[in-house]
Amino acid sequence: MTQSSELTPSLWSQLLSRTRRWLLRMWRLRGGGFYGLGFVLVFVVHEVRSLFGQVAESTSAADFLTSQALEMVIRLFSESWINFLYAAIWPLLLLGWAGGYGFLMLILGFVVFDRWGKPALNAFFELETEKDDGSEPPP
Repeated sequence: MTQSSELTPSLWSQLLSRTRRWLLRMWRLRGGGFYGLGFVLVFVVHEVRSLFGQVAESTSAADFLTSQALEMVIRLFSESWINFLYAAIWPLLLLGWAGGYGFLMLILGFVVFDRWGKPALNAFFELETEKDDGSEPPP
């Protein structure tokens, strides 16, 4: 039996499902509120920027894969840790970037998220979790 190296639709579906559950778990571990949403968004943005930066610096696909293999352990503990710290202090970064307006943005964001965003996200993730495997979402 030979296995195809192509990503089949069912494999993509599983990958997206696992990613969605991981993001949901990360959000809920941070309280499942506005702060948790900000944490997840900042973490994902920094991870994606880090990955695209490494792809852009590579001269070929083989160079990228080789550098990824060699740097995996270092990157796991260094860059991801830094991205985690940025995500943890995202309200302070917003205040530093926008000054007094950042404070107003935080208050407005909290009110809007609490009123409309959180109920919508909870309903979406509960429906998605039920559709994925029929089990309850993690606490």
